[in-house]
Amino acid sequence: MAGAGPRGEQQVSVRGRAIVVPATPTPPHKRHLFLSCFDVIWAKHHYNQRLLFYEGNAFSSSTIADLKSSLALCLVHYYPWCGRLVNGQKWPLVRPFIDCNDAGVEFVEASVDLPMSELSSCGFQMQPFFEDLCQRVDPAEQDSPLLSIQATLFSDGGLSLGISQSHVVADGQALWNFMVSWSECARELPLSLPPLLDREILALPNPSPEKANWKFYATRREEDMMEPQAVGTASIHMDQDLSPAGTASPLDEPPILVQSLFILPFSAINQLKLEDGGVHTSYEVICAHLWKHVSMARQRPSHEPTNFFVLANCRTRLKPPLPSTYFGNAIWFDICSSSIGKICSESLHATSSRIHDTVVAIMQDSLVGFRNWVEIPGNDLLEAIFPHIPKGTGINVASSPRFPVYDVDFGWGRPSAVRSAKVPGDGEVVLFSGNPKLDRRDVEFCVCLPKDALQSLLKDPKFLGKPPRNLFAEGN
Repeated sequence: MAGAGPRGEQQVSVRGRAIVVPATPTPPHKRHLFLSCFDVIWAKHHYNQRLLFYEGNAFSSSTIADLKSSLALCLVHYYPWCGRLVNGQKWPLVRPFIDCNDAGVEFVEASVDLPMSELSSCGFQMQPFFEDLCQRVDPAEQDSPLLSIQATLFSDGGLSLGISQSHVVADGQALWNFMVSWSECARELPLSLPPLLDREILALPNPSPEKANWKFYATRREEDMMEPQAVGTASIHMDQDLSPAGTASPLDEPPILVQSLFILPFSAINQLKLEDGGVHTSYEVICAHLWKHVSMARQRPSHEPTNFFVLANCRTRLKPPLPSTYFGNAIWFDICSSSIGKICSESLHATSSRIHDTVVAIMQDSLVGFRNWVEIPGNDLLEAIFPHIPKGTGINVASSPRFPVYDVDFGWGRPSAVRSAKVPGDGEVVLFSGNPKLDRRDVEFCVCLPKDALQSLLKDPKFLGKPPRNLFAEGN
């Protein structure tokens, strides 16, 4: 996986490790943190990793000391990060919880012999060494920290912050609310997004078997029902991620996967909405555009199935609704499935409509059924989902351009770039808002695809996403 920019491998050197605890101890009555069904489903999921890059020539060890101090202040408000997951590997047999014991957040100091200006000159295109700017945390390892921060100094004084976080503790909105709060603590400001930590508002102490009518299936339209579609038959492993992007034949050679950054300008988004007829949201037309052109770039037979994996923020879909400051998980997913031929040949409006229908399906009635079903003893979520995931390649979109990723200002300005440290699998896409230095209404996205598919995508004149530089420039 190579990107335009720095040549060769970059050696990131760890200079020190520390544990940061809340500036004020967490009271004993807050020690046991209940986890809702939206939390426990992520107990075996890999840690999410995000990167923030700050250009400058004045960052030093004193900057890192200030970051630790402000983090300790912020953790008073976000103390679940400092706890440890208990019984995380025993769910669904035993319900996990977070022991808020102030065991602390890991803070790693590192350096790299590379000027950040080299990354800036290529638009912070994805690089293989980005994953070394974050800590790798094994969710199966007992007593793993739930949050790890890595502050890396670059040779010209630039600074990156690598965030590795347990999905059990926070979804994307909760993570970025925390990051904004941390930056406000660094500037000695009151929190603009004080967290709601009470997860028992999502508890169902007496689940109803009558309401537990949830069953997972991929959304397919009537015209797709005429085509036979295989579903997953592979054995289920309890450490599988809840982020399926489809399964390939065991006889297929594993593709060479490449990561790249694309920028979709606001003008292009308006162009897509105009083509769609102004009916669907920006998210829906962007995702439809991605699904169509990635399907074309894969150059697979038209009868093969293709899937679009939708994650939806359920805060406003629940009754009563949750505030945007709810700290925890409030997301659920569904899959839209069709054939490559249909997705490639139909209009943008038709594909946007498919995604819209899938998003709408994640509504209150569906959530009520799921919440009751998953709380009934004996029901196994992984066994209920993975055998029913349609085979085929597809797109899996994570994160959201609505998250305030460029509002994380510790007093030295907004980030120069925000990236995923690593896009973990074929068809995975991570969305971010546009850089305010250009236009925050743009959408930036990191994507992982087979190398030949990414090359085809870059050559597609109708694909509106553009990389900062050609990923396959000579010599890379």
